[in-house]
Amino acid sequence: MSRLCTLALVVALAGCQHFRPIGEDEPGGSGAALEVQAARDPGAAGFRFGIGDALEVRVYREPELSGEFMISADGAIQFPLAGPIVAVGATAPEVAARITEALAGRYLRDPQVTVLLKDVQSRKVSVLGQVEDPGTFVYQESMTLVEAVSKAGGLGKLAQPQRVKITRIRDGGEQTFVVDLERVLDGRAPNLVLQAGDVVFVPESLF
Repeated sequence: MSRLCTLALVVALAGCQHFRPIGEDEPGGSGAALEVQAARDPGAAGFRFGIGDALEVRVYREPELSGEFMISADGAIQFPLAGPIVAVGATAPEVAARITEALAGRYLRDPQVTVLLKDVQSRKVSVLGQVEDPGTFVYQESMTLVEAVSKAGGLGKLAQPQRVKITRIRDGGEQTFVVDLERVLDGRAPNLVLQAGDVVFVPESLF
């Protein structure tokens, strides 16, 4: 069976974590575990906004208050009349409720507010190196390493799957893990669940 076929068969797997942090012989403790990311599919109602995400706010019969807004580094959007509205960590209905509360009584009698997601910058995974179509992809809930590589077109001809690197920002610092993707594809190791913001790098084989 070809490697790409094997990749397709393993996409559905979502096992427990199995990896080796650089500089450590045995994984142990929370610092050495790949956690299940809490982020949601951007299309789902439970998606929680992050810094850099773009929102579309619609206020019924108030076009001057409607428009697109980006969540700034302070976690808020600057909304007309209402001022800063905290959006980081909130869902679309929660942001709509906050805007409604800020406008109600003071500016509008009965504001009807709808919030939609326009662009996701906070929930992405990058797959680089020896893959067919390297790039950055929207993170979806419980996305696995195999799924991410599959989105990037699968392994390239010169790939070295035994030493795939996953880099992530954690607790203010950068951590890099080495994963033997060949073992995952062969069914000898469980699939891995990624986190939003992870960078997957597939190195080139030396031979």
